[in-house]
Amino acid sequence: MNHLLVETTITLLGRHYKLKCSDSDIPHLQKAASLLEEKMRALSQSDSLFSLDKIVVVTALNMVHQLIQFEAEKDNSFNHINRKLQALQEKLESALTHPTPMQLDAIK
Repeated sequence: MNHLLVETTITLLGRHYKLKCSDSDIPHLQKAASLLEEKMRALSQSDSLFSLDKIVVVTALNMVHQLIQFEAEKDNSFNHINRKLQALQEKLESALTHPTPMQLDAIK
């Protein structure tokens, strides 16, 4: 599928950046820029000695670190779910291959 690239502008710490992306990606790009701006601004306010380059690098490293942590948590969750599903499947297979006779209680 061929997407038409359009130019859009994002602003980070007062600097404007023109970028090209597909029209459908603009809302995602703007959301990402907003989050990046928020993180960069928080870092720049916490230490006014940081240069813009250092703010960008430290913010990027922090965000990538956070992404790695989220991916690890997601993997752990998937592994936990898979173990639970495997246990349920084993119980189901056991119940189907070794059925126990049902006992009906007489109604009194």
